[in-house]
Amino acid sequence: MKSAYAAIAVLCSLPTFGQSPPFFTTTNDPTGPNFLCCAAVNAIDPHTHSVTVFGGLGDGNFPNLVGASFAGIDGGPADTYVPGTASYASILGGYDNIDNTLAGIIITQHGRLYTAATHGMIAGGGYHWISSGDSNSILGGVQHHISSSAGDNIIAGGANNAISGNSSASAIIGGSLESITGAAYSAIIGGYRNQISTSGVSQTIIGGSSNGITGAGTSGAIVGGYGNTVSSSYGAIVGGDQNQVSGYAGAIVGGDTSEVSASYGVAFGSGRVAYWPGGIHYGARNQNVAGDRNNIMVAQSAQTTSAVATGLSGYADANYPAIPVNTAAIANVILIGRQQHSNNIVAYSGIVVFHTGSGGVVTIDSQNWTRQVDSVGVAAAPKISAATDQFAIMVTGKQYTTIDWNADVRVATVSGS
Repeated sequence: MKSAYAAIAVLCSLPTFGQSPPFFTTTNDPTGPNFLCCAAVNAIDPHTHSVTVFGGLGDGNFPNLVGASFAGIDGGPADTYVPGTASYASILGGYDNIDNTLAGIIITQHGRLYTAATHGMIAGGGYHWISSGDSNSILGGVQHHISSSAGDNIIAGGANNAISGNSSASAIIGGSLESITGAAYSAIIGGYRNQISTSGVSQTIIGGSSNGITGAGTSGAIVGGYGNTVSSSYGAIVGGDQNQVSGYAGAIVGGDTSEVSASYGVAFGSGRVAYWPGGIHYGARNQNVAGDRNNIMVAQSAQTTSAVATGLSGYADANYPAIPVNTAAIANVILIGRQQHSNNIVAYSGIVVFHTGSGGVVTIDSQNWTRQVDSVGVAAAPKISAATDQFAIMVTGKQYTTIDWNADVRVATVSGS
């Protein structure tokens, strides 16, 4: 009995703001009453139950409402409320809020939870809205929007950030004018005007400005910088300016205006174009004009089981790198092969100088191979394929013998018209 008397005393002590003391409103559902408080302009849809409303302005403007159709604010669409759908909703403070959703929570000002935004939450800041999806949340900041058809997304802090499409379980933490569209399990942390617009999963942007992750890749990442773009699975850019990664698991480590289109390629420096699978491209600019330069380091490997010449490739990628037309190059190669189930080895080192003509055919000008050791009994020295414009080191094994080959290759090129 004492606790009951105490509860009555608390209710009677709350301010009236021109209406009767805080009161329970009638419902057409015996599950639980609605509780309406504090401003005469506040209102609750009588078809709901278990609803709580606090706050609102007592001067008659900017009410807190549960269950009311409204025109959109701050670029949001309008919402036609379906009577009875806002049960368990709560507005726990602030003013000019409308909560139309099942079990939605608002603690802010100028906030909107739409009928389709079930279990949504807006807390802190202002001018936020969530129009769809389940269990989406906005915490702090100003003018954030979530219109994802999926759920479990969150925006925390910052200004003018948005999550849309069918994004799910994604987050924007801080920053301004950031957006995630269609991604799952993805995040933007800080920065300005960064975008993840992809159907992929586990994409991440950390800081920087005007960076973007696109396409349907998986686990792409950009860490700072400006104007960088990743469009491949497992692609990454660590800073720099206006770099692009489109090759599978490619990476750019700083620099500017570089592009990695080859799988597993890495570039750093200025204007690098990484076309060699698994190659590390570095140095000065190359933009496909006279005097372009490229420097590459790459590991290449293969396995032979016969005396048929086989080309080494990077990371088992059968697409050997094409040398640009009108390019002169020198390659320094060290090569080793080991016979399986033995300690027999074969090793060569060599310098190869070549160029490509206007027809794209590789022409070898000089080729100097030194056999360091051969306890396997391989008869033919390595050679460079001259059949196409592709750079491929050809190794010839031994009949009925499995040999695993590995080479370290360094190439310097100069190209142009």
